[in-house]
Amino acid sequence: MIAPGLIPQKAADRVKTDRRDARKLAEDLRAGSLTPVHLPTIEEEAFRDLVRARASAVEDRRRIRHHIKSALLRWDIHRPEGMLAWRPRYRQWLRTLNPSPAPRSIVWAEALAELEEFDTRIARLDAAIQQAMPDHPLHPFMLALQTLRGIDWISAATLVAEAGDFSQFARPSALMAFTGLVPSEASSGNTQWRGHITKTGNVHLRRVLVESARSYRFRPSLQGAVKRRLAAVPD
Repeated sequence: MIAPGLIPQKAADRVKTDRRDARKLAEDLRAGSLTPVHLPTIEEEAFRDLVRARASAVEDRRRIRHHIKSALLRWDIHRPEGMLAWRPRYRQWLRTLNPSPAPRSIVWAEALAELEEFDTRIARLDAAIQQAMPDHPLHPFMLALQTLRGIDWISAATLVAEAGDFSQFARPSALMAFTGLVPSEASSGNTQWRGHITKTGNVHLRRVLVESARSYRFRPSLQGAVKRRLAAVPD
């Protein structure tokens, strides 16, 4: 299989027929200008759909959280000093609020109900992913990934769902290009310019790698959940 978006196209070519497309693909294949892609099985694609459904739910919850914090800011309601956002005490404090007048209290109740709904939805998807992981062909690879700093079970599941066992990448640079974690560049002659990362790649894989790299900064610990993950990895 080849990547449709990476098939070379001439800007001035305005004629498209099946015959011309077939001949052009044959010429590009002979020239080696086509980019092959990994074709997942039905089971692998179904697992990826499940992991992406959870990512969508987390993004939806993030939006309602921003909506709640923005509403509190507009209504000049501030959380008590020393209380961390979205911790159990903070959530309990949110439930005690009853903004006035009455229309505002209705909006507040709906926002809290929506937040609870997303929390329940994410919990259901977490349970479904954990149940599906042992049946995945690359489950041992997921366990091995969890021995790395900054990678827990959901990060390992996302990495495997989006990139498989990484055998499709011949070099580390190919993996970085696939995730869009390479700098943009516009160089010519003696002039070299590199800018921000391109972000033209798999957004789910890029997000997990960036989050794992940020967690890698902290001092390693072999206690608690990390110790249990290491013990679960077969020798």
